Amino acid sequence: MNKEPTHTDEWARIIERLDKMGAKAADHLTLANGDKVFVVFLGEPWAYEAAWQDERKQWVPVHRSPAPVDPALRIRINVYIPAMGKMKWWEMDTATFQSLHTCRDKYGLDNWMFEVEAVDVSPDGASGVYSILPEAKLDAADLARIACRPLFQWGEDA
Repeated sequence: MNKEPTHTDEWARIIERLDKMGAKAADHLTLANGDKVFVVFLGEPWAYEAAWQDERKQWVPVHRSPAPVDPALRIRINVYIPAMGKMKWWEMDTATFQSLHTCRDKYGLDNWMFEVEAVDVSPDGASGVYSILPEAKLDAADLARIACRPLFQWGEDA
């Protein structure tokens, strides 16, 4: 006897929740080992204290963590990906941020596209080593096209 699968409204509720969230996961730049992407860093970085939650496979702000934790500093920044014509945000640890800070001091971030490569990212995404290298200087047309892109905003509840 063939039994038709039963569909619940839960599917629709989840899709509705995703729509309300603005597809946050799709807006997050994630790279696996060996992945390369060319990005333009935009706006100011934002830092928050977080704890890794194994069961959720994600970083969670310390104030949302259910148990006492030894916090780690996580930093987010807006990135424009020219190949996609899309804004995303990238979250990094302090070592990667130090590399980005070095690039900022040496080249500036305002007029450059950078190559970001995932060199050694853990399978669960908890940690990673990334290479950040200047790729190409942006011209006036590139800068004008990028300037109109809205940036992601973060705050206490991110």
